[in-house]
Amino acid sequence: MATIEISQDLADYLVQHESETGETPDQLISKLLQSEETGKRKQRDRSPNSALARFLAVLSDIEKSHAEDFHRVETVRGNSRIYFSKDPDQIAASGSANKPVHIPESDWWVTSNTSTDTKIRLLSEVLRTLQSGQDECERRMQQFFGSARVSVVLPVAPVHDPFKI
Repeated sequence: MATIEISQDLADYLVQHESETGETPDQLISKLLQSEETGKRKQRDRSPNSALARFLAVLSDIEKSHAEDFHRVETVRGNSRIYFSKDPDQIAASGSANKPVHIPESDWWVTSNTSTDTKIRLLSEVLRTLQSGQDECERRMQQFFGSARVSVVLPVAPVHDPFKI
């Protein structure tokens, strides 16, 4: 076990806390450090440059420009996971770790605990579901990624060839 020097005031506080809660000084310090790390992580997620903040901003803009059809995003789902809903409880109940977050300036919620790759895939699926054109897809992806040049290729519907067997 390592030894560290602390002030007498802090030592007294740790002893008092242990007698009140039953937590050892080691447990208390570990809990405080984990809480601080969690707070930093949440602060990073709320930063305007975080993938989540950019994802929500793009979704908010898409919802504004496709307000009448935005309900169609409810069809963008995982096997059992619900990604979009007007009811945050519905998203939370569809998976053990789902964390719904409100899409700004809308009535919609989206699951937030996905990787950046999944956020990109969801944006692509939303744009495809809303039948957005190539220009809008590229503009939205540029909005998500920033100024980097982004190329988006939409799938082309197969052409029916009556002579092909």
